[in-house]
Amino acid sequence: MYGETDYYPKAAFNKFENNVSEEANPKINSILLHKVIIDGKEKVKTPKVAANCIEYNVKVDKKEKIDVPVLAYKRTTVMLNGKNINYAISSRGTVVVDGNKGNNRISVSYQPSKLLYIGMMVSVITWIDLLIGLIFSKRRNVN
Repeated sequence: MYGETDYYPKAAFNKFENNVSEEANPKINSILLHKVIIDGKEKVKTPKVAANCIEYNVKVDKKEKIDVPVLAYKRTTVMLNGKNINYAISSRGTVVVDGNKGNNRISVSYQPSKLLYIGMMVSVITWIDLLIGLIFSKRRNVN
């Protein structure tokens, strides 16, 4: 309804339709409802959300694969208990980590491209140049 699924990878869709109902697309619904999948069993977990970071705390009884409902993109980074780790991508297009026995703090974030920062700098410099040009053009008109 609000574009939540606009940038989901195709793996997140059972059927590629504009429908996110449980029947048509249970994968999408499981992501939207924050369902963490541990050993094939779904558990609803409330994430801790910060700027550019989603964190799930998951407790498991043994070493298991934990599929968190966060989409995996090209520059996604994952930390498990404060350490950068490699991750796999699940069939629903989300991050899968090898969880340790006990508590697992899984933090997923995205590293923007350097081109984003270059573009922002070009934009700021352009605005400054426009403002300086506007000030000098008004001074010429006054004289």
